[in-house]
Amino acid sequence: MIFTLDQIALYAKRARSTPRSISEELRGWRWNEPPVFPSSSRTLGVSDVLSTCPTGRDVFLRYVKWVRSGTEPRGSLIHETYASAVETVKRFIYEGVSDGNQLRSSMLEEFYTFMKRLDKYRDFPQYLEVGRAMWDYVSSVYSSELDRAVQRSPFLARDSLASMIVPFFVEYPIDGSLVGLNQVRVDAFIPQIPMVAEMKTGVRKKYELSLAGYALAYESNFETPVDFGLLCYVKYEGRINVRCDFKVISDRMREEFLEERDKRLEILDKEIDPGLPNFCDPHCPFLSVCGGKR
Repeated sequence: MIFTLDQIALYAKRARSTPRSISEELRGWRWNEPPVFPSSSRTLGVSDVLSTCPTGRDVFLRYVKWVRSGTEPRGSLIHETYASAVETVKRFIYEGVSDGNQLRSSMLEEFYTFMKRLDKYRDFPQYLEVGRAMWDYVSSVYSSELDRAVQRSPFLARDSLASMIVPFFVEYPIDGSLVGLNQVRVDAFIPQIPMVAEMKTGVRKKYELSLAGYALAYESNFETPVDFGLLCYVKYEGRINVRCDFKVISDRMREEFLEERDKRLEILDKEIDPGLPNFCDPHCPFLSVCGGKR
């Protein structure tokens, strides 16, 4: 998720050499025709469509019964720190920082201010260590990239320099209303390919389908194909480790995402409790209130 220009160039080469065959009827720009055309005028978030409950009962509880749920602190902590750190790197470059050591020092000072935002995660073990590790990871990568970029092109405008150091967008917003989604926010969007990337701290088969949701939303707006995505797994093991899996956003992924979307939109429209699944995910935020069993 901490992409450099060289890494993106490698992904672009891989994308060009990777076969894919995606049906025209499963493109987001076919939003006014089945199966992409949503079954309801209501909209959902990508996380709602791919929620932990197989029957979609969590969607019923959240939007029909208005039951409040908790959040998964580990994922939220890592996401917030990652996005803030990348944004801060860009800000310092725009403010005139043009030396890697200076960027490292500035980022370290800024972290002590950012720490106040992490207080809400204090119930999560090692919350400060995890936050600091992610912040330092971002700082280290882009401090080195800044030195390399300035050495190669010393007279770049600030905007050009920032786009070389951080050549992608974090929490990129896309209007998903044409395909039955809210305004979605992609964890990272790489415009050069184009490619969407999703960050996860755990492993679930459904996670790859989120890439299809983002691709459909983007295609519905810009009528540009998004054929590839990255599913990036982040772990803290004394330091931050990241593994990104390169995915073709295939017909199967698109079809499964649309099926899940329509199932949950039907729950909203009919306001019918779909009932409990045979087995409940132990990480479901509604487990304590819906009567489910692990």
